[in-house]
Amino acid sequence: MDSEVVQDVVILDQRNDDPPNSNDESTLLDEDQSKSRRSRYLKLLAVKPVLIIYGIQYCVQGSVTTQLWLDKICYHQGYNETVCTDLTNPANEQIEAEVQKRQVTLSIIESYLAQVPGIFITLYLGPWSDQGRKPLMVLPFIGHIISGTVYLLNIWQLKTSAPEWLFLADIYVLFGGYLVLNIALNGYISDLTLPEERTTIMAVLAGLGFIVFPFAELISGQLYRFGGFFLVYGVSLGFSIVGVIYVFFIPETVMARRSLENPRSKTSASMDTPSSPPSLDDKNAMAAHLRTLNLGGKFKFIFNRGNRLVWRAIKMIFKQRDEGLRRILIFIVGIRVGASLSSNYANTLLFTERVFGWDVVQYTTYTSVFMGLFVVKTFVTTPFYSYLLGMHDAMLASIGALVGVGTSVVQGFSTQGWMFYYGAGLTVLGPMMVTSLDSLASKCVDTNEFGQMFTIFHSVTSVAGLLTSSAMSLLYQKTVESFPGASFLLSASLQAVTTVLCVTLFGVILRHEKRWGPIGATKKQDQVPVGVH
Repeated sequence: MDSEVVQDVVILDQRNDDPPNSNDESTLLDEDQSKSRRSRYLKLLAVKPVLIIYGIQYCVQGSVTTQLWLDKICYHQGYNETVCTDLTNPANEQIEAEVQKRQVTLSIIESYLAQVPGIFITLYLGPWSDQGRKPLMVLPFIGHIISGTVYLLNIWQLKTSAPEWLFLADIYVLFGGYLVLNIALNGYISDLTLPEERTTIMAVLAGLGFIVFPFAELISGQLYRFGGFFLVYGVSLGFSIVGVIYVFFIPETVMARRSLENPRSKTSASMDTPSSPPSLDDKNAMAAHLRTLNLGGKFKFIFNRGNRLVWRAIKMIFKQRDEGLRRILIFIVGIRVGASLSSNYANTLLFTERVFGWDVVQYTTYTSVFMGLFVVKTFVTTPFYSYLLGMHDAMLASIGALVGVGTSVVQGFSTQGWMFYYGAGLTVLGPMMVTSLDSLASKCVDTNEFGQMFTIFHSVTSVAGLLTSSAMSLLYQKTVESFPGASFLLSASLQAVTTVLCVTLFGVILRHEKRWGPIGATKKQDQVPVGVH
């Protein structure tokens, strides 16, 4: 237990024995609350570099990876370096279409290899977030260290090895990837925030994480220009290593919260016999039980425990809740699925190369601008709607979805680069839809269910996103020579459906709150963040 937490508990016990009846004790209470507030805000700031580091290592290679696929496919099909390094030249239009179609086919296969195992692994690893946030933050970085090494080996054999060897780089999914990292980060933030402040804090802290991404994308293009693939993936690998090191220095929140909720847990755990079945929530008893097992028994125990956690997470979504919150939570899950079905980022580089004749450097410049707009949307738009106007989370989600419809329509009909930029610029008019939905959902569940809830969210949305990615890629493959923007219009149609669902949810919640009051208001005493007493 942190020394600050121990001091807070001692002070709280003293106040329970001797109720404050003097100005001195009142001043002490105010000072203690101020200190606790500073402590949790510092922890919130301390955890954000985790997302920054992860985002940099991903963004530095993100757009370049598609180009790596295109280059390997081009060389493997027998074309020379002159052609493969100048595919956007009008003289190579047919070759470009041929290479892009092959890349789309391989990208569909790669998306299943990368995401299907990750969905199941997330189901097993995600609920463990409620036992400790930090271990699940470290695992994705370890996976990317291995993956980065595979990329470097593929680049070493760029012209001679088959493009299918790039599939091996998806090994990082066995370590959870971004889904597991995001579950741990969302749980960490939820541990430290109150329900009424969670939406704004989630949005602002997300902005702190994403604020460096535009620079990472911009630098990515310049790294590729001056050092090629080796420099890009070498830098990415370096940040993965930095991420593992950094996580060890941030404080854990779950153990501190558990100690406050049940300060005798360590004692009771030590009194259990090693052979007794440990509780799903008793980390100390579980550790003691694992020490009594051989290697095979450890794997069997972890697998069985994972099954129990997955089943408990599924039941958590559908269990009966006070004030009829179950219906709202299920509704939010459905909207999150709808939002994932409308995503269309898989073929953006291919589209811009085909329609505008952009190269990787130009595309990374666009991506950096788009992410810069995302930061504005996070720091300015969402807090303006949520904090200054006091707009409801469901209304924020509705506006965010509606703006997404306009963006997709404009970009789908773009014939020049500036039109594509204009479509991206429209995004700043809407708040963060997913952040608003996640914040709203967190107010419907108990503190010890955050990890389970985010696990289900990310698992079902991953399945939906996988199906959409395949459909969008196949549509682009069929329309690449006639109307490449067709996938953007399909995305706009799906986002329109999501908008209708968000508005419907808003109506349901208004009726609910008219009867029961604001969602999350009754949980303020139960969901006390770490460091607040």
